[in-house]
Amino acid sequence: ALGDFEYKNNTNLKARDQAVSALPDIKTVPITTDTEFILMACDGVWDVKESQEGVTFFHNKVYKTPSKPTLKQLEQGMEALLDDCCAKDLASSEGLGCDNITAIIIEIIH
Repeated sequence: ALGDFEYKNNTNLKARDQAVSALPDIKTVPITTDTEFILMACDGVWDVKESQEGVTFFHNKVYKTPSKPTLKQLEQGMEALLDDCCAKDLASSEGLGCDNITAIIIEIIH
């Protein structure tokens, strides 16, 4: 949330309560033998999907078989996730899916 000062100038609100905030959502989850990946993404993704929705979407695209996914499958899953977050019709999107959309998958190898 660098810049966007017009969305951060409400003097009645704390920094975390402004329309745009540089404060991240943080969730602490232990990595276990069941952990397959970590999905990190910018607000353009999370404006469109809840955290678990993004994880479930990616998981369903990539982890269809018990075998370890290939790099190509990881790339295709990420591309599908980001494409799904993009507005299909700019006129009716009300801005959702029109922001920057960036994500990183960190595959956990046990």
